[in-house]
Amino acid sequence: MTNLLQTVRKQLTKVYDRHEADAIAFLLLEERFGISKCDLLVGKDIKFSPNEDAELQVILSRLGKGEPVQYVLGHTDFCGLDILVNKNVLIPRPETEGLVEWATEFLTSYATTDSTRILDVCTGSGCIALAMKNKFAQADVYGIDISDGAVSVAQENSRRLSLPVNMTKADALNLSASYSKTPFDLIMSNPPYVRECEKEEMETNVLDFEPHLALFVSNSDPTIFYREITKFAIDSLKHGGAIFFEVNRLFGDDVEEILRAAGFISTEIRNDMFGNVRMVKGVKP
Repeated sequence: MTNLLQTVRKQLTKVYDRHEADAIAFLLLEERFGISKCDLLVGKDIKFSPNEDAELQVILSRLGKGEPVQYVLGHTDFCGLDILVNKNVLIPRPETEGLVEWATEFLTSYATTDSTRILDVCTGSGCIALAMKNKFAQADVYGIDISDGAVSVAQENSRRLSLPVNMTKADALNLSASYSKTPFDLIMSNPPYVRECEKEEMETNVLDFEPHLALFVSNSDPTIFYREITKFAIDSLKHGGAIFFEVNRLFGDDVEEILRAAGFISTEIRNDMFGNVRMVKGVKP
């Protein structure tokens, strides 16, 4: 088994540093083959069947090409929920959990006499919408995405987790065509915000495998999603309701100014767990 661990490490260190390679190796061998970290560290002698060995070689080949382990395993954790992921959706990040936590703080103290309505724009895997539904079971939660593949994944996650969220296809740049009546208490969005010119700075396992539709915006108009969603939100939120954005760390001030110019008050910028500008909030007066 020690030889097996060394073999997995050797493959993974072609793509990852030693620390991350170890973490992936332990995760992979426990989740897919039921071998605990303790058994690996003490060198317990566990034999693989020919089928298991063949499966491991396929997995190592995928990982060796830089495919994220979350896609290989088919799922990942987000806010304590087991979220299915594939090439149609971005892998949920720990930074985005901070957006959910901040929105939860707001909604917990937000007084409303009506049924709470939450909209997640560019929902992807549905992780944000599902996390909010998990925290506010009585809320009516909606998730929209322009990608058919993403909507399918989000719907499957909703079904598997028994968290009823209305996941549908809609264009974030034309939301009024889909939602124009009952106002929302909360609108959240983690839209595409990486400029095309930033591709050179990105890790290959993100650039080569995660969906570009959900990642990139043009260099000439990097805040287009924030402008259009804000226009919709100022008309579609209840008075006292709020909008929460995840943002490119370079454009926090720009997004806050978009909210202020549209009439939002109590705007605020927050950093993520790594100290980078990552979230912006505004409240409808």
